[in-house]
Amino acid sequence: MKTPGSRAALLIAGLALALLAAGASVDALFPGVMPGGTAGAWFALALAVTFVFGLWRLAHHGVVRPLDRMEEQVAVSEHRIRAVLDHIVDAVVYVNEYGVIESSNPAAERLFGFGADELRGKGIAELLPPPPGIGAAAGEGLPAHLAGMDGEMREASGRHKSGALFPLELTVSRMTIHGRPHYVGILRDITQRRAQLAALRHQALHDALTGLPNRALLFDRIEHTIRGARRSHQPLALMITDLDHFKEINDTLGHPFGDLILQETARRMGAAMRSSDTVARLGGDEFALLLPATDAGDAVRIADKVMREIERPFELEGHNFMLGASIGIAMFPDHGDDASTLMRHADVAMYAAKREHCGHAVYRSELDRHSLEYLALKSELHTALESDQLKLCYQPVIDLQSGQVTGVEALVRWNHPTRGLLAPDEFIPLAERTGLIRGLTLWVLNTAAQHSRTWAAHGLELRIAVNLSVHNLHDGGLPETIRGIIGGGGQPLQLRLEITETAIMPGSTQALEVLNRLSAQGVRISIDDFGTGYSSLAYLKRLPVDEVKIDKSFVSAMALDNDDAVIVRSTIDLAHNIGLRVVAEGVEDRATYDLLAGMRCDSVQGFYISRPLEADAVLAWLRDSAWRPAAVGAR
Repeated sequence: MKTPGSRAALLIAGLALALLAAGASVDALFPGVMPGGTAGAWFALALAVTFVFGLWRLAHHGVVRPLDRMEEQVAVSEHRIRAVLDHIVDAVVYVNEYGVIESSNPAAERLFGFGADELRGKGIAELLPPPPGIGAAAGEGLPAHLAGMDGEMREASGRHKSGALFPLELTVSRMTIHGRPHYVGILRDITQRRAQLAALRHQALHDALTGLPNRALLFDRIEHTIRGARRSHQPLALMITDLDHFKEINDTLGHPFGDLILQETARRMGAAMRSSDTVARLGGDEFALLLPATDAGDAVRIADKVMREIERPFELEGHNFMLGASIGIAMFPDHGDDASTLMRHADVAMYAAKREHCGHAVYRSELDRHSLEYLALKSELHTALESDQLKLCYQPVIDLQSGQVTGVEALVRWNHPTRGLLAPDEFIPLAERTGLIRGLTLWVLNTAAQHSRTWAAHGLELRIAVNLSVHNLHDGGLPETIRGIIGGGGQPLQLRLEITETAIMPGSTQALEVLNRLSAQGVRISIDDFGTGYSSLAYLKRLPVDEVKIDKSFVSAMALDNDDAVIVRSTIDLAHNIGLRVVAEGVEDRATYDLLAGMRCDSVQGFYISRPLEADAVLAWLRDSAWRPAAVGAR
């Protein structure tokens, strides 16, 4: 392929030859017309033209062509650089020595909302205003807050065409061209990053479910409030609140319902507080209240107000549920002068309030001993299950129609090596919180089965009632475990399981499934402490239960309190109308016994009949008792 240069060379060479040929022809046809020898002259002219062209050709290929190639390469490089600048995400501006923008890329135009022509000629200080308190004096033509930033990255504020300020990340690089400084600024909008960091900080310091401050933020606020209280010489109060019966509702109805209750509790607490107070969630069903400039008397009044708010019924899917609260109060500076001490002492007071069922308690130094005992019990209970420290006692249940013992209720006791005999109320809640309730329940069932077979060998067959925790009803393997206990060892165990109303509240699908499987195995189900919970007889009719036990709080005073007597009578009548048997517990005198017999109550138990008996004393008591069954003769 001929290049433009080669074509030009051929053209000139051809012209030279043509001139030479023309000169020769003229000289031959018209001799003497052209003096001096025309052919020679034309030949010389051709040689001169050829020589000049050779020099031009040499110069063109040796100098001009490389320059052309260099110019072409520069143009390609500029095109590539411009393509990169046009497509990168970061904004780029080129600023001269006077701080004036000479060029920019499309990202800069989008970032600030200006067109390319609008940006060109603007002072960089218009787009990057100095922060408050820093003047706009120039350094090397740049604003003071940008001078000296050679390669350094920092955050700054950008001003949009609309006038709105936004955060950005900025790097300025300095270069010298022809002895004069120029600057390249690379900028990136960090509005979204700032929002993400703020969200992460909020998540780190707030409870995701309720939106309240969490333990970390509360701790920081306590320390901050303490510093203010020292300066102003004012007290402050810290309260820790634990919801009563929440675990039963949460385990029975499920976590979604529990979450709704926690959210509503947070809302109620917040509504009861001042704007200067802090309501925080510590985890689970524990909340904390920080009250600046509050003395002990005000703290107690606020605790009463919070309890009233929590005790208002919670409505879930058409059902009302009641909760309570236990509140511990610690005061600065009386009970501690730092956040850790106040938190610990408020927690000790809260457990004291829960243990004493008094709603709220103010910290006292003597409460620490009980707290330490509680912590010790947690580790000792596990040992008790393995070292024969537990024992079962039995309280007889009398059939009012026959006047004979038809069953017993198993009541576990802990024979503690140093604290003596502990009643169930002192360690059953502990077993539930520590996860030992399953092992404890299995121990009770197996021990009751052994005692039942011992009595059967003496001709005494009694149905044994065993109390179940709400946690047991969420153990899918419980029916199979009980099947093995009932059917093992030859003589089958006649078993009745007693559960509280809260364990079978509406919505507890898993608990209902476990109860149905137990009922299908021949296990009888009783509702214990009936009248103190949330269920209704209409709801119980749909459950696999055949008996309700009226709580002793209604029975024990019914001979003296007509209102209690009316409640008991109504409960008996309604239960009979839907086919349920009724047992009254807490019978402590003959008058109550006779009243219940007249109301057609089915069975009774209580101190009037017998206090709980150890297993080896049951047979001896029955032989001497007026309520002994026919199978057990008197001595």
